[in-house]
Amino acid sequence: MKKLCQKLSVKVIALFVILALSISLVTSICLYLRGNDTPTDNPAVDDEDSNSISNIIGGKFTDREIKSAEDAILAVQDVKEELALTNAVEELTVATTNTVDNITYYRLQQNYKGIPVYGSQVIVISDENGEAQGLTGNAMDVDTEISLTPTVTYDQVVSSIQAYVGAEAVISVPELSDDMLMVYNYDDVDEPVLVYSVDAFVDAFPYQVLINATDSTVVKYIAMYDAINYTGSDKPNISVYDFDGAKWDVSSFNDNTKLDWVVDDNLGYVLKLANKTLGFYDELFGIKGYNNKNGCVYISFDCIVDGKSSGEYDAYSIPGKNLEYTFLVFCAKNSANIKIDAMAHEYMHSVEKTISDMESSGMTQSIKEAYSDIFGELVEDWVNDGILDNDCDWQNHFRNYKDPLSKKNPIEYGGKNWVKGKTTEAENYKNSTVISHIAYYMTHNSGDGSTEKLSNEQLAKLWYLTLFILPTDCDFVDLRQHMEYVAQNRTALGLTEKQQAMVSKAFDNANIIPEEKTVTKVFDLNIKKDGKIYNDCIVEIKG
Repeated sequence: MKKLCQKLSVKVIALFVILALSISLVTSICLYLRGNDTPTDNPAVDDEDSNSISNIIGGKFTDREIKSAEDAILAVQDVKEELALTNAVEELTVATTNTVDNITYYRLQQNYKGIPVYGSQVIVISDENGEAQGLTGNAMDVDTEISLTPTVTYDQVVSSIQAYVGAEAVISVPELSDDMLMVYNYDDVDEPVLVYSVDAFVDAFPYQVLINATDSTVVKYIAMYDAINYTGSDKPNISVYDFDGAKWDVSSFNDNTKLDWVVDDNLGYVLKLANKTLGFYDELFGIKGYNNKNGCVYISFDCIVDGKSSGEYDAYSIPGKNLEYTFLVFCAKNSANIKIDAMAHEYMHSVEKTISDMESSGMTQSIKEAYSDIFGELVEDWVNDGILDNDCDWQNHFRNYKDPLSKKNPIEYGGKNWVKGKTTEAENYKNSTVISHIAYYMTHNSGDGSTEKLSNEQLAKLWYLTLFILPTDCDFVDLRQHMEYVAQNRTALGLTEKQQAMVSKAFDNANIIPEEKTVTKVFDLNIKKDGKIYNDCIVEIKG
């Protein structure tokens, strides 16, 4: 499979020593673009869960004016030969469009013969004048002919899911339809395969189940929940429910279900936490609600969650249909045990899903969990006194981001307490402290003179803006490369060169170091002086 191959930012200096001759020559040069010079045996680049390393083309990659999603699609197709891709970019459609600080991010969905390709997207970045600012993504060609006619029945799909989750689980599976079909093209299958993407409920919790559409085998089983609306008016779009120890189930809600605004002190306390959390995002990023559409937030507490642990500090974030609403579920019997960082943690899962929609598996799930942990602390910092001045404690009930080892979590990739190989959901959460500690490091390490720490406000904006260009199957190396790109190219952040260096150093400290890559680029070069073309030239490429 042809992948959107990596292209790292490199400064290239050409030194031309020109000898005057009368014969013209077109010189071909093989240019090698190399990444981080640090030799690495870092297993992060070879992790079993990594499906691709995303390409980042910085700057003006096309002269085309980009002021719409249609322009963005054409811009990608302009450079498909440079990307060495064909059908991966022939049927792009717009997934989302977001504008932040006058920079627009077009997230484009890859399709194959009219069918979406699971998890494969291209992201185009342009400024307010329509000038290209960059391109990234994880699209890859579907280079094998596959049957696009499903043959499995509904009963076969239900039986397959039931066998996968166990006979005791209570499942709910919707009827099959053509709009559920996708092409699965990740590296964990020998060749591309047609699948049904089924949104099933297992023990009242939502899962995305990818089912082979020809033999009904389970290809992928993904939790659509994550464990652990401010409008400026008097009534944000938030509803709070006290389950009084009852079982929580999504069926408890319907479009007409609403409680009075504030019924008692417990509901009022929970509502206050939610209102402050939404206020943080409005204040810093100007977004209204988790989806910037004032989507409703249904918050429940004092719940029993079947099939899951129901400890006092357990909590879940569960997206609603089409992300038009979202559920934040807290098992705490005592609402006072719901802290602001926990509320902000679960809320961030909903924010992330509307922007990057990363999948919940492997390193990608660790990144999602770390994002929620980090923004839990940033919201706590902001709520303390209305400013970001780093007065949060950088820990929650389960994890310590300042000193992950103190709670037997890893501080670096592959180091002490790291869980390697095919990991469970709990192990992915455990590994997340590698990423959350990176954020702490960026704002606390004094540096060695070559680096400078970031403020919490700079940190919040850096990590938030990076979300807009992360691939759906993002791994730790992807995160580093995309965050470095944002740090270096988003001038609105105001990062100094030393602060940009700090971003890289924080990832170095966590042993997340890109594998050295060599990309060969062949092009024709005319060497001229005073309008004349020369041959027999020595060209030295440094970088």
